[in-house]
Amino acid sequence: MRLQMKFKLEFIKRTFLKSLRSSGICFLLLGAVMANAMGAELGGWTVVSEIKWSGAPLANGATVLSVGAKPLTGILQTDSKIGAYLLLEATAQSPDNKLNLTAIEIDERGQKVGKFMPTQCTLSNGQTDCKMLTYVGPGPRRIMLRFISFYEKPVNVVDLKVSKWEATRISPSEHLSEYQAIFERIKELYWKSSDIDWSFISAQSKLALTAPREVNPIPYAVNRIISMLPSSEHTWIVNDTDVTTELKEEPVEMPVCIRPKIGVVILSFPGTPKKTVHEKEYIEAGHKCLASARQGDKLYIDLRQQSGGSSTVLFASLQPVFGDGPLVNFVNGQKETTFVTLHRGSIVYKLGAESRELYQFVPGRKLLTSKIKFIIGPGCASACETVAIAALKRFNILGQPSGGLTTGNEAIDLPNGLVLQITAGQTATIDGKIIYPHVNPDKLVSDAEMKILLNEKRN
Repeated sequence: MRLQMKFKLEFIKRTFLKSLRSSGICFLLLGAVMANAMGAELGGWTVVSEIKWSGAPLANGATVLSVGAKPLTGILQTDSKIGAYLLLEATAQSPDNKLNLTAIEIDERGQKVGKFMPTQCTLSNGQTDCKMLTYVGPGPRRIMLRFISFYEKPVNVVDLKVSKWEATRISPSEHLSEYQAIFERIKELYWKSSDIDWSFISAQSKLALTAPREVNPIPYAVNRIISMLPSSEHTWIVNDTDVTTELKEEPVEMPVCIRPKIGVVILSFPGTPKKTVHEKEYIEAGHKCLASARQGDKLYIDLRQQSGGSSTVLFASLQPVFGDGPLVNFVNGQKETTFVTLHRGSIVYKLGAESRELYQFVPGRKLLTSKIKFIIGPGCASACETVAIAALKRFNILGQPSGGLTTGNEAIDLPNGLVLQITAGQTATIDGKIIYPHVNPDKLVSDAEMKILLNEKRN
């Protein structure tokens, strides 16, 4: 979510992209890192021939990719002292760029090591080219590559190459001061900082600073840090989508308003837009639907597909429902409480004596109906759960438990257009009750029962 835990100007303007999804395959959508972030020319790379890949079905010598395809796996022996950098490249026959390449590092005990690093695939002349750089830790490692196609039809991977850096490495001291500043910021913000052996994490993550000359190793060192943090399921490295313009523009999902029958209005929210330029349209779509509800109508706020993004944008979209007043509280790792309120078209954050308006928008028309119910489920995550917490005890909530990402994040800028979203606290109701890890509905309603309730067409 984009709600901030402390008032630091350098972070207030940061935005949290529609977060990596908390459930299903959407969790593997990982944003973008461009090849030029690694340098215009990549010297010193040699193809890793000893990796024997297995796991994915083959057809005519090409790897067939489809949603849910079994990942490729292979064994790589890395340097026992300093680890290794791998450059992963794949070319696929695909009509669009909805292809993601990820690497999962598994140690000798079979445990996953390291979080995903963002990747990008670009489309040119009917070919989709994917490039990814990742750091592999010291010791023997099993590398699992996962290719995910979000295109409606299977695609063929016609070329796969994994290269390992073999040339002389630079001294880690070149990036040490930058690393140390980010490390101290992470240590300050992390919500369970007092429970962590930071000296051990520092020693392990610094191994990634000894890098090829073309590589800024800071993101990879930070990835090592967050991979060793407990309870870090809401912490990850993402792209700053407002400065990433290379990706093919995709349709932006907006709130949907339907009337399945007379006297019933259903307002369904997707995740908030990735780019701020689309936020005004998103908010206005919510306001327009709410304004269409007549006196006595039953109004359902359906958040089952609201996978996250900006809680401020979602609150602004629902301003006619909540009205002016307190929304939620955030409690950071130092037990300081930030109070979040709606006030005359602004989202206001108050920590101690300091108060700031962090988001402004045009208020919607007064809501005519008072018959309001919220609907949540596992697909409601992160920013969505913040709004669901605000709805607790104010409105009746139906459905199933939420996705389980109710913690709050801070943003830290990294090189190469990346942003670290780090868990910095917990979300609480306005009376101070912390809600973790899920938001539970007032009434459990199955999907089948919900279809009947909302008069939805059966599939």
